[in-house]
Amino acid sequence: MFRKGTRLLTLASIILLLEAAAHTLGTIAPLPEDPDVRALVEAMHELRTPLGLGMEPSAWDISRGLAFTMTVTLAMMGVLGLAIPAAAPDNRRVYRTTAGVLLGANLCMLAIWWLYRVPPPLIFQAILTPLLLLATFGPRRWGPGSPAADPDRTSEQGGSP
Repeated sequence: MFRKGTRLLTLASIILLLEAAAHTLGTIAPLPEDPDVRALVEAMHELRTPLGLGMEPSAWDISRGLAFTMTVTLAMMGVLGLAIPAAAPDNRRVYRTTAGVLLGANLCMLAIWWLYRVPPPLIFQAILTPLLLLATFGPRRWGPGSPAADPDRTSEQGGSP
């Protein structure tokens, strides 16, 4: 997993999995004993919207569903960041493409959390950004299949460019 040449993407993927776990813990944590929070949650439970198929979820149901969907998304990003390069361990193009896709998603989330001013996910995305930038655009000598990753291979025998 921490093969030389894949450490940046592996580390970023593990941080994504930690972010998914932190997000789940934050979602299921007890709500503060604040009258304003209690009033907001009660209002969310009372506000119902017909969405078809005979379903009329409350704003609370929708919010919780979206929160757990975010957890699944973060976890799958982390798993894919580990699994895709593992499926082609010496292919630099697969490694950089995977890192690039995760970087794009990360930058979108960074912008969203900056816009909505929510520190916990903003901090996670700020930590991930340089790791994914380096994994995607770092020197060609970095990454799987490069001479730095496998000193026994020559540059002519390396993985895909």
